[in-house]
Order: sequence, then C-alpha cells, then structure tokens
Amino acid sequence: MKKVLYVSFLGWVFLVSMYLTFPIDSFRFLLEEQILHALSGEQQGTRFQTPPQVMVGELSLWRLSGIAMQDVQIRMASETEESGAEFKLAKLKIRLGILSTLLGKPKIHFDSKIDDGSAAGSVTLKAEGALSALSLNIRGIDLAKLRGPVNAETDLKMNGLLNLNADLNLGKNPVKDGDGQANIDFKNLSIGPGVFELPGGALGGFTLPKIVLGRFAGKISLQHGKAHITDLNLSGGDLEARVNANVELVENILLSPLKGSGWFKLKPDFQKANPKIASVLEMSPDIKAAEEADGRVHFTLIGSLMQPTPKWGKE
Repeated sequence: MKKVLYVSFLGWVFLVSMYLTFPIDSFRFLLEEQILHALSGEQQGTRFQTPPQVMVGELSLWRLSGIAMQDVQIRMASETEESGAEFKLAKLKIRLGILSTLLGKPKIHFDSKIDDGSAAGSVTLKAEGALSALSLNIRGIDLAKLRGPVNAETDLKMNGLLNLNADLNLGKNPVKDGDGQANIDFKNLSIGPGVFELPGGALGGFTLPKIVLGRFAGKISLQHGKAHITDLNLSGGDLEARVNANVELVENILLSPLKGSGWFKLKPDFQKANPKIASVLEMSPDIKAAEEADGRVHFTLIGSLMQPTPKWGKE
C-alpha cells in the first residue's frame, strides 16, 4: 500500500511540475496554425480567394487540459477579394476533456467573450471526427460586429443582438437518433438599407430600405431525427410573421425535406412610407389572393432546408 501511495505521489508531483513549467508562449504559433487550418476549408476541399487570419494575444493555461487566450482576432476566409467576417474576442478558453478523449469521444469545452456578448458550451466528437453532441449558450452577441468591412452605400446592413441556447445529441445516426432542442431569440433586429442579392444572381439585386424586424424568436425540437420548428415569430417591427414547420433529417442535412406553413404582414405605415415595396406586393396576383382582410399573407413551405419554396395561400 505504501508503494502505491509513493508512486501516486511522485506521479502527482510530476504532473504539477509539468503544468507549472509548461512553455506556454512557444505554443502560440502551433495554436494559430491549428485554428487557421480549421478555418481554411481544406478538409472540405474549399478554396478561398482571401484566406483567413488569426492573431492571438496573451496565453495561459486553463485548468488541467485547457488554454486561455486573450485579445484574439479572427478574420474569416472569403470567396472574393473582400475580407470575410471579423471576430474580436476579449477572451477565448478551450479545454479538451481527458477522460472523454481516452474513451474515443473527445469533448471540447469552450468559453468566450465577444465585445459585450458571450458564447460558451461544449462539442463532443465521434472517433472519426464527426459531431456527436453540442451544448451552446450565446448571450448578447452583436450581429453588426460579425461582418467584415462593408460598402456604406450598397451592402445590406443587419443589426440586432443574438441569444441562443442549444442542447443536441445526434447519437450514432442523426437521421434516426438525433434528439435535443434549441431556442433562438434575436432582439432589436433590423435589416437594411442596402442591396438584397436575389438567389441565382440572374436578376441582380433589390434595393431595400431599413426594415425594423423587432424580435425574432422560436423553438426547434429534435426527436428521433425529426425536427419541429414551433412558433417562429417576428414581432414588434415593420414586418410581422409566424412559421411552423417539420423537417425530416437525411444524411445531407441541408437537403432534408421541409414542410410548413405561416403568414407575414407588413405594417400599413411602412407600406405608405415605402410605395415601391407595396407596389411589388400589389403586382403579384398570387400574393394578393393569399391576403386576408387583416393584412396577413398566408403561405405554405415545401422544398428543403437549403432551398425552401413558398406557395401562397393556406393549405
């Protein structure tokens, strides 16, 4: 028994001495390279015209198997010559679970501060690197600060505060085993002014005024690979809307079939102040036919998560 205690004590002293003398500054370059590699898109075969950039300020150890970083600047990659979205994190902590890694399901814990907002949670990976579980808690992240440089006259602006919490367990096969839920809550949301690029690019863009959207909130639940989007609401702004939908997950998540219904309504004062938008609605007989006496325009949704297609009118 004494030998076991002696060996355990020596092992503990060794671990503590390694922790206290770990050359943290020499780890900076390797850490930046690993983050760049994860953002570069090389694993997915993506080629960006403007590569990502990462700069890490101060480094320190976080608990037994983690790294704490301060003043982290990340610029995302871009498919054009323009810079991608930029993130400035006052702090970023990342820790790898030792026991979960030994069991073949590495769990990565993270905690970050982005300006006045924060994002914390954990990601559990399968042995082959695929996502197995996700826990995420986002509070008060400013959407306007998650973009790169914008053209003041043409680029579409977006403002608002993002709040989100999610707890998802995808299991061995997300199509059959996926369970969990997510709650989203955007506050003080607005879009525009700027140019909205129409899908496909063939028709060019559509100039939008500033549209106050107010609060955008809803719940997404996942049960045995079937997602239910419940009471996704826009309220308190120029545009009101509500959507309910069901999604049957397939192996390629973005191609999962979608079926749902909802309505939207533009406030009369907004239509008076923006006659061009009002005239677009007036020129569409399908939209006018789907409009109720209270101004709500009903629609159904079909297609996929990647390409949802509205059909005007109730089911």
